[in-house]
Amino acid sequence: MESGRITREWLEELDPAEFQEISAMISDIQRERANTRRQKLERRRSAAREKSHNRRYLELERVKCGKKGCKKCASGERHGPYWYLYRPKENGPGRTSEYVGKVLPETLAEEFDIPEDQRPSN
Repeated sequence: MESGRITREWLEELDPAEFQEISAMISDIQRERANTRRQKLERRRSAAREKSHNRRYLELERVKCGKKGCKKCASGERHGPYWYLYRPKENGPGRTSEYVGKVLPETLAEEFDIPEDQRPSN
C-alpha cells in the first residue's frame, strides 16, 4: 500500500480475516457517524421545541422520499434535513405541519431565535 492510500487491489489481496476486520471497523465508523448525526438532529429539534411560539414550533427532520428504488431510504439514512413548522390544528385536537425547506428563512429564524450555527448549510 502506497503512502496511506487504500486501493481496490490492496483490499483484494487481504486474507479473509483481515478483510472482515476492516469491514467491521468501517461498519462501526458508519454507525458512529449516523448516531452523531442523529444526536445532533435531536438537539436541534429539542432546541427548536423549547423556543416554540403560540404553540408553534420548528423541527429539523430527515424524511423518506417514498420512491421504491431509493438506496438512501433503503439504507435508513433518509433525506434532508428539512425544516417543518408545526402548529395546532384550527378545528380539533392534534397538530399540522408545514414544509419550510432545506434552508430556514431568515424571518422564521429570527422569530424562533435560531442562531446561525444551529441552521444546517445546504
